[in-house]
Amino acid sequence: MKKKNFKIVFYALFAALIIHVIISWVNICMDFSPQMSAEISHVKSANPLPFPNVVGIHKVNDRKKLERALKKHKNFEVDVLYTNDDFYVGRSKEKLGHLTLSGLLYGFDLSKSYIWLDLKDSEPASKSLSERLLEILEETGIGKEKVLVEGEPEFIKELSEAGFYTMFTPYISRHMTLEERNRAIRHTEALIRDTGASALEGDISTYNMTRIYFPQMCKAVIFARPWVEVRKRLIMRKLARDPKVKFFVYEKL
Repeated sequence: MKKKNFKIVFYALFAALIIHVIISWVNICMDFSPQMSAEISHVKSANPLPFPNVVGIHKVNDRKKLERALKKHKNFEVDVLYTNDDFYVGRSKEKLGHLTLSGLLYGFDLSKSYIWLDLKDSEPASKSLSERLLEILEETGIGKEKVLVEGEPEFIKELSEAGFYTMFTPYISRHMTLEERNRAIRHTEALIRDTGASALEGDISTYNMTRIYFPQMCKAVIFARPWVEVRKRLIMRKLARDPKVKFFVYEKL
């Protein structure tokens, strides 16, 4: 009886895994029918991202995780807020600690690392975003050419003008009507031109949209949903074949 129950459980788990892989593959490879598509944008960045196909770790927000991340991929994403004339590591003001960006990076060999900074918020300060960030990079010996800054359009414009590679997340969804999608594409085009963004950022769903509607723009992709190793490998293989994907991060170390 126990042996029979074991077989039932085993086959049920195996079937669930197969279904999960199939659904993942469909989601990853999904394209959109031309009849349902909006107009394709041919906008290009004035400062396109020259990174290779970089793979890294998502949410490296403490020194222990950074140490582990550097042993695996060397590249990573970190959440920061700009307040009191400095960059602090964290995802919100309410949970902000005392660790600064320079404190996070200090003492590590980052000569071969690419860094994705997710700027969650910025407060008015006596020192500009770009001025302080340049100081931190000089302190830690990191080249500006290996840093990509994500943020709201009003934050990244200044950084783009200072020569940083920047990006924002466009709001475009498969659930939009054709009219809404065309309006979102035009709005995104205007933001790219206004901010000087180097790339567009988003999760797999957003990537599937920007890949189609913004073929000339570089992409940065986050995969932070629950997954199994098979699914991660399928996604990484797909993204590695797209020359416009310049940075890909996933959450689990």
